[in-house]
Amino acid sequence: GAPSVSSPLGVVGMELEGVVVRPGYQCLVDVAADCQRACTAHKPIEANGRPGKRCNTWVWCGDQQACGGRHRQCWLKFSEKLYKRPVGDPKGWTSGRLDVQATAPKVTAKVTPVPPKGSAPKPAEPKPPEPQQPKVSEPKPVQAQPVAPKPLQAKPVAPKPLQAKSVAPTEATSTQAKPTGAQPQITPVQTTPKAAASEPAKPLTSLQPPKTAQAAPAAEAKPLQAPAASNAASQQARAKVQPVVMLRPQPSMPSLPHPCEGAPCARSPCPRNRTYCPRALAVYRKAAKAYVPGMFAMREPIAPPATIRPGKNPCWAKGKNTRCLPAFLLLGVAQTGVRDLYARISASADIAAIPFGTGWFFTQPEVKWQKYMDITSRFAQAFPNKLLGQAVADGFDIVWQQQSRLAAPFLNTMAEARQRCLRQKKEALGACMGRSMPHARKLDAMQGEFNGVPFVGQGEPVRTFSVPQLVRVGYADSPAPSLIVMLRLPWVRMHSAYWSGQQYRQRYNSSAKGEAAWVDASVNSFLQCEKKFGVERCALSFESLSSENEAAFGHCDQLIRGLYSVFLPRWRQDHPRLLALRAEQYYSRPREVLQSVFSFLNLKTDDEAAWSRLLAGAVAASPDREARKPPMLGATLAKLAAFYAPSLKELVGQLSDQPDARRWYQWMRYGIEEVYS
Repeated sequence: GAPSVSSPLGVVGMELEGVVVRPGYQCLVDVAADCQRACTAHKPIEANGRPGKRCNTWVWCGDQQACGGRHRQCWLKFSEKLYKRPVGDPKGWTSGRLDVQATAPKVTAKVTPVPPKGSAPKPAEPKPPEPQQPKVSEPKPVQAQPVAPKPLQAKPVAPKPLQAKSVAPTEATSTQAKPTGAQPQITPVQTTPKAAASEPAKPLTSLQPPKTAQAAPAAEAKPLQAPAASNAASQQARAKVQPVVMLRPQPSMPSLPHPCEGAPCARSPCPRNRTYCPRALAVYRKAAKAYVPGMFAMREPIAPPATIRPGKNPCWAKGKNTRCLPAFLLLGVAQTGVRDLYARISASADIAAIPFGTGWFFTQPEVKWQKYMDITSRFAQAFPNKLLGQAVADGFDIVWQQQSRLAAPFLNTMAEARQRCLRQKKEALGACMGRSMPHARKLDAMQGEFNGVPFVGQGEPVRTFSVPQLVRVGYADSPAPSLIVMLRLPWVRMHSAYWSGQQYRQRYNSSAKGEAAWVDASVNSFLQCEKKFGVERCALSFESLSSENEAAFGHCDQLIRGLYSVFLPRWRQDHPRLLALRAEQYYSRPREVLQSVFSFLNLKTDDEAAWSRLLAGAVAASPDREARKPPMLGATLAKLAAFYAPSLKELVGQLSDQPDARRWYQWMRYGIEEVYS
């Protein structure tokens, strides 16, 4: 490889090894400084009950010709020792270590003890410091990254006579500890403490002064004045003290934008932990051609184009042939009232609605692209001046079954393993097939890497190309579709699903105790999976992770569908135009919900006669109709509420930018309080 060249931001031409805490394809940056800042801002992610690793090593590929597909990738790593990558060509890479930069070179204060009062001072010829500026030894120019300490507990310290030193106002210190958090602390000490170097690097959000200390604003800080009773000997002794610059978190660091925000993530900000940045449309199209070749097997205009002309509905044409897709999609989870809401929306004179129950290509492998295009285009051409829409009752939750067309390597490998396990009689079928699952998942991840959409995450990674990204390929660069999502309190929805699904009652019988047994089995199976793989991985790929999960009744599908916080970010990152609705509000005040829907779709709702038609009849699947079902046992309700509470709290945080964010919080709070009341 190329020879290593030192630079203030790392070493050019060297790739440092370490445990990857954030892969480079999650975040693309343009300069090494952004990669270094991303390493400093990285938050350790807890997995399987173990604390995550911090980032102390960053590797950035900045040479487009040498890096190829890895150009601009910033890999964040952790290593206890400084390891250079033993194999591979390091050309194009720039690497750096935070702890090395933060502690090297070490500056140790040289202190001359102050002689007792009345004794003659020892002869010394110190070099007097410049006025208003402490003298610090000048190491090699390095850019040290701040290390975030735990909040400091300031304790009053009695002033030491003859030890004060006038400093510049921006570096003011006090005889009492006053951690203002405005400037690096300059303290005369003998040795550099080891605690600062060993502290995990965490992005600092704020440094608030303790209540016991009176913190003064940095702008009004005044230099300390030396005591008046100073003799010449003490003045010479103080001149010998060389203060050490202690590395403290810079107050400007937390306010700096994250490298993933801005140009690399044009559609929406890049989440820092569990999700990933939206990629370019060309990357998604390349992946779709590999995963779903049927979309591009037909000649134009059947295949989705790279550009769609603006209009009422997303349409494209070649000659006399025109193809269109729905301008809005109403997505829900089973038993949330999507069918009733869609029927009322369809009654509007401004909407051309595809019949409810029509197959949706993006989650149903049996629906072919050409057939789906024929249906949607026929409705769009029949009503050219109306807004085309479609509803999918279970389109929001991205469970494993809905991603099956994107997991061909896994399914093919497991099909071969099943045939092989059926031929042998040494072990049970489930145990035999379970041994093949890790290899099948590895092949699945390898295809994602080959298709340009690598899996991400620690331990068992998750796919980055799923149903929302496939939808983005179909709609190309169009702002459509507008997504409308209907959600319901998950334990109420699960209760409705049990009494609506005959397969559950056949297995556990039609009683509240049977429902409780079903809930217990589902929760216990998922918690066992969560201990090994984490919530996100289990929610997205439950039955592909182990033979025990595959054998679980119903694959815990109804329980997983209520983990809304796992699915929502994956939709929003590539489809920022999304309206989230609460089913409880629709059941009690349908007009409010319909008004918000029409306003979201930019449709007028001034005609009272039209409103009479839209609101005719009772809302289907309302609590009044479900009251005839046996109520869920209190212990079962409490178990589900405890299971879903962390996910709901995360969901409320994800919706904090919505105009009705406070209502989402009340929806969660009152729903949980009602369980325990």
